[in-house]
Amino acid sequence: VYSIVTDHYRPNPERLRDWISAPKANGYESLHTTVMGPEGHWVEVQIRSERMDEVAEKGYAAHWKYKEDASGVNKLDMWISRIREMLENNDGSALEFVDEFKTDLFADEIYVFT
Repeated sequence: VYSIVTDHYRPNPERLRDWISAPKANGYESLHTTVMGPEGHWVEVQIRSERMDEVAEKGYAAHWKYKEDASGVNKLDMWISRIREMLENNDGSALEFVDEFKTDLFADEIYVFT
């Protein structure tokens, strides 16, 4: 999509933001570029998949609200129940809770740095 847009309109190389290669901490993913529009004005273009748009517009949790695994179990509801249980049964170790929370939140993601 980026190639199609920039083949037809002149991009501003200083206005390219790639949050697909490096998503924001809140899960936001998108490719933003600015191109010279047909009337001589700069126009921002945001390129993202349907899933990326759902997360951007409604938040990360909204994307998973109605997703179920193969057994029909809603993963978001299970995750919220675990968080609620941890909060109710917290033994006072805030750092341990935060570490477990982060582990649960990002368990399905892999980060690679070179």
